[in-house]
Amino acid sequence: MESALSTNPVAVEERSALTRLRELSTLPVVPRERVDEVVGQLRDVGHDLERLRGTDAALARETAALLRQALQVHGPGHEGTDCPVCGTPGVITYQWKLQASARIQELEAQATSVEAVHQRAQRLLREARQLVSPPPPVLREAAEVGVDANPALTCWAVWGAAPESDDVVQTAAHLEGAAPPLIAAVAALRAAAQAELERREDRWRPAGHALAAWLPGAQQAEAQRARLPRLKAAEAWLKGAHEQLREQRFAPIADQVQDHWQDLRQSSSVELGQLHLEGTGSSTHRRLTLDVSIDGEPGSALGVMSQGELNCLALSLFLPRARMAESPFRFIVIDDPVQAMDPVKVEGLARVLGNVAKDRQVVVLTHDDRLPEAVRRLDMEATIIEVTRREQSVVELRTALDPVRRHIEDALAVAQSKNVPPETHRVVPGFCRFALEAAAREAVTRRLAHEGKPYDEIERAWDQATTLLMRLALAFFGDETRAGDVMTYLNRQQGPWAGDAVAICNKGAHEAVDREQQMTTIRNVEQLTARMREGAIGHR
Repeated sequence: MESALSTNPVAVEERSALTRLRELSTLPVVPRERVDEVVGQLRDVGHDLERLRGTDAALARETAALLRQALQVHGPGHEGTDCPVCGTPGVITYQWKLQASARIQELEAQATSVEAVHQRAQRLLREARQLVSPPPPVLREAAEVGVDANPALTCWAVWGAAPESDDVVQTAAHLEGAAPPLIAAVAALRAAAQAELERREDRWRPAGHALAAWLPGAQQAEAQRARLPRLKAAEAWLKGAHEQLREQRFAPIADQVQDHWQDLRQSSSVELGQLHLEGTGSSTHRRLTLDVSIDGEPGSALGVMSQGELNCLALSLFLPRARMAESPFRFIVIDDPVQAMDPVKVEGLARVLGNVAKDRQVVVLTHDDRLPEAVRRLDMEATIIEVTRREQSVVELRTALDPVRRHIEDALAVAQSKNVPPETHRVVPGFCRFALEAAAREAVTRRLAHEGKPYDEIERAWDQATTLLMRLALAFFGDETRAGDVMTYLNRQQGPWAGDAVAICNKGAHEAVDREQQMTTIRNVEQLTARMREGAIGHR
């Protein structure tokens, strides 16, 4: 190798061969855009000819052509001859020729539009035939310089066999069918010629430079070959130690993943088994494998898990990594984690995020009200901010109120509005009713959760209460069937004001309420809901 590199090779090439290769690498061919343009114009004129066929103008043109041919056949000196068609004697007279000439002029005037189309067709046929050129002579010499030109020659032969007739549709079909293979074959020929040209122009020098750069390192490696076994043993030890350290670092993360999954999975039948890190220390591709079982049977997570379960699994894997001590970030931003989750898993998510928030600032972006509701229900410390986009993209931020307070504020806003139609005030009892139902739901959820009932059972119990009195009965007595006892209970335990407020809310917008009575109802509902939330009106 050293001996070979010490020489100074000079590549000698025949100038004629290089010239032919350069000519082949820039071989011209018909432009595809021009072919498409001519084909489109030929088809258009073909449609026009087909449309005019059989019309009066077309018949006039054909008749004029026939008469002109007859005049050419029966020129001077043929007067008095018989008709060549029907055999009538002596009809080809000088007078007949004058009449035929006049008739030709009349017919040609009628056939002006058809003649224009035919002239355009002839012009387009000439342009089409000009595109069909013979193959350049250099193609025949391509084999001499190591380039296979047979595909291009074959395609060019097909291209050159253009129809000789004046059928524009047939000519368009030929151009459209023969041009793409020819263009592709010439492109391949150009690439082959360019590659051969580059190879011939400097076939040895790039390889020589590469070998010269490689040789010193190869010589040094050969000199150090005896140390290779010890280096391999050291490398194997390092890989093993690296894998052990990685497993040790990953163990706390795996434990947290399991804890998060238990909180998030709730009623899911998917059990998360052992977590494994795959990929050697030298590998640039690492992945985490999961042992998953469904109802005790091994399975594939992606094959059986719902979208909500997959979201829970992704959060279980992500949050422990984000909480690692090595992370430079002391906050976590999560975009809409609630999507596709059922209500049970939303509560589990709230618990998990509350645990993460002990040592990280957690920012959650969501348009789903279930997560804020779960945070309030679990009495978790959190700031809930509503983001509203106003006109002209003005963004408004405000601290979100709980449902009870929000409905009361809405009722107050309508009741205190002066520049609104009177009918608008009919919605005030409805807002007050929403506030009572929100307070009742809060009381029911708090009591049943304290009793250890799962969230889905709490939801079913609430859904069975379909009226305001049934929901208040569920909140007061734990039994929605005691709706008839609600008014008596309120009047006795709280006073007539409470019963009157519930009665007005229960009627809703069916009866008009004056402004003073509206304000009284709002204050009474505010007082009643406050007592319900404090537990002053409780389970009897």
